[in-house]
Amino acid sequence: MKNIYIVLFLMINSESIGQPNLVPNSGFENYINCPVSGGQLHYSYPWFAPPLPLNSPDYFNLCSASMSIPVNYFGNQIARSPNAYAGLVTMFYPQHTFDYREYAEIELTDSLETGVTYCVSFYVSLAETSLLSVDGLGVYLSVDSIYSSQAGPLPFQPQVINPIGNIINDTLNWVRIQGNYIATGGEKFITIGNFNSDAQTSFTYNNFGTDSIAYYYIDDVSVVQGQCTVGLEEPEVKSEIKIYPNPVKDVCLITAKQFNNSTLSVYDITGRVVLTQAFSQQVKLNTAMFTPSVYIVEIKNKQGSSIKTKLIKE
Repeated sequence: MKNIYIVLFLMINSESIGQPNLVPNSGFENYINCPVSGGQLHYSYPWFAPPLPLNSPDYFNLCSASMSIPVNYFGNQIARSPNAYAGLVTMFYPQHTFDYREYAEIELTDSLETGVTYCVSFYVSLAETSLLSVDGLGVYLSVDSIYSSQAGPLPFQPQVINPIGNIINDTLNWVRIQGNYIATGGEKFITIGNFNSDAQTSFTYNNFGTDSIAYYYIDDVSVVQGQCTVGLEEPEVKSEIKIYPNPVKDVCLITAKQFNNSTLSVYDITGRVVLTQAFSQQVKLNTAMFTPSVYIVEIKNKQGSSIKTKLIKE
């Protein structure tokens, strides 16, 4: 049974006591045009691509046929809020002719104040087509907008960065990257991407990837006055869903050992339930009648705890 703790009301962060998010259009929801192809982040005004050679971050929105959500060329991901997100190449296959990068930039609604602490955060999710997963995502805060005459990593040191060696390979959930930043004063722009060279970037290969890149979806960017706080989260059932084989042709074995007397549900990309059945630790699932696509498998027990993962039907 999920517990509700009174202390949750005491452990509130700065945003909850009235401090505004200085990032306009922080969830990429607003747009001046519906995206029709890659490289159109500027349609989600006032986001833009810093001027440097070949920089072409993408914009995905439910309004689009070709750059839609949750399913698009790079994978299948539901937006956090709730109709749009951006996408960046953060690394190309090693030994490419140069260290290819893409970046997203925006002007804040107000300049940062000297000596004041701000919580800077954003969410990322790895796209399924990515052959690579990396650790190098970060945020650079600057007084002016930035540019470079050369393609490759921007020559700046991000003040907020994902920890070295913390390779992000989650394609199901949104992973938060955050950090506290003490402003030097006057910072008005933030830029998101991988500022490390290939040699400085830790990476792993993904057996599910088909494109020679590390591609991440970006959503819910925030710069809020005050220190980042970690609220008390509800206890989770420490388990995971294992599906073998995955991708699956006709039959797969689904295992979640800590879930007895539970319910297994399968959802298609529109959120429609295509199958529901009883579940206790393990079951063979016949997918012969499923249309080739990506599905979400959820297992929920009677106490309300649940876990999810993706199933790929060939």
